[in-house]
Amino acid sequence: MMTRRRFILTTAGVLVPALPRVAVAQGPFVAMRPKTTKPPFGSVQINWGHPLARDLRLCVLFNEGAGLPRDLLWHGPATQSGTMSWLTNSSGPGVAAGGTTSDFFSFGSLVDLTGIGTLSVTAIATPVGMARGDFVCHWGAAGSRHFNLLQGVTASTFQFFGSTDGSNSTGSNTISFSVGQTYRLTGVADGTDIRLYQNGVAGTPVAVGTLYGGATNTVNVGANDNSGSTTQVTLAYIHARPLSASECAWLHAEPYAFLSSVPAVTYVFMRTPAAPAEPGGGGITPLRSLLGVGQ
Repeated sequence: MMTRRRFILTTAGVLVPALPRVAVAQGPFVAMRPKTTKPPFGSVQINWGHPLARDLRLCVLFNEGAGLPRDLLWHGPATQSGTMSWLTNSSGPGVAAGGTTSDFFSFGSLVDLTGIGTLSVTAIATPVGMARGDFVCHWGAAGSRHFNLLQGVTASTFQFFGSTDGSNSTGSNTISFSVGQTYRLTGVADGTDIRLYQNGVAGTPVAVGTLYGGATNTVNVGANDNSGSTTQVTLAYIHARPLSASECAWLHAEPYAFLSSVPAVTYVFMRTPAAPAEPGGGGITPLRSLLGVGQ
């Protein structure tokens, strides 16, 4: 008798059993469930044919649960400075910095934003206090400022800041947050205005212009040399283009919409006689068939 099983080959090179595909009947057709739950580490890849994947420059899910997080574009790990803690909250695994300007994960060697003057920065974040915290940023001292997704410059609000000259900065948002609640955020700079979408709702835009694209400091999650942070972060994306209002709403409704499952590896097991030199009875010989394993 032959048994057929399906496995996922993760980006870490580990085989794990493939989960059954789940579908929901909706009228005369069958549709996949909305992608609102964080997928396990190594189980998904970017679907570059999806409209929300266009011009993606950073995709960090923080689903490793320990160690260094990886950018899903290049599978390279971040580098760590200072204290970074892993956690789990309502939106899944994530990280939080220790609160000083030395506490962050840096993705500087993985993402190139040179010359990018219009962009979008998305995060799922949970504030644990009201103090200022710069938690997804390409920011630093005057002369190296690009963008900054942060909280607490104005009490009880998130802000998205941008700079057109690397030194001066302008921020946008008027929507308050509550400590301990989780929010889906996207800051958008479209070359004219800068604005922050919070759970799909747009804050008041502020006229800025094209952002400065010459910053040489790193893209950080956690802090920069301007401000520390304790904000919990469970997702970070950067697009090298301004997302539309409808795209922000879609991304906030389905944060993992542009991810697809890593193709499974099918193993066929056949019972065969044991080799003469082997003690005991029959053995199991696997016949491997790799079905387009993704990176």
